Amino acid sequence: MNDEILYAVRDQVAWVTLNRPQKRNALTQAGLDALAAHIEQANADKAVWAVAIQACGSDFCIGQDIEDLERRDRGGDFFAPVLRALDRTMKPVICAARGELRGGGAGILLGADIRIVDRNARIGWLHARMGIASISGPATLA
Repeated sequence: MNDEILYAVRDQVAWVTLNRPQKRNALTQAGLDALAAHIEQANADKAVWAVAIQACGSDFCIGQDIEDLERRDRGGDFFAPVLRALDRTMKPVICAARGELRGGGAGILLGADIRIVDRNARIGWLHARMGIASISGPATLA
């Protein structure tokens, strides 16, 4: 599907891995689409009992890839499909994170049922510094 997101099922657990460590796991629209699709795939698979989300490299996810944002031909709703998939899944979602979790990356963490976070992780929304508003991640806590 997309090598930005790895997917494997082992021992009744769907392992979803963010795989762009060279970009601090910033996700393109294709990566976001793949992430949402894998969460939905795990939800539909009767052999899967839980979903585990992790990341390669030292940072979990710094959000949307800004270079991808600048492309004019890209459509989509950024992290909303991922957050909807997390909300709809009936399987427990476990998220293990370290390093930077910014914007949508923090939203993925907040969308999980069980959060395992390194004590040195940095979580936040930097949208205001860029002149945009985002409440999608914090809204997952409602």
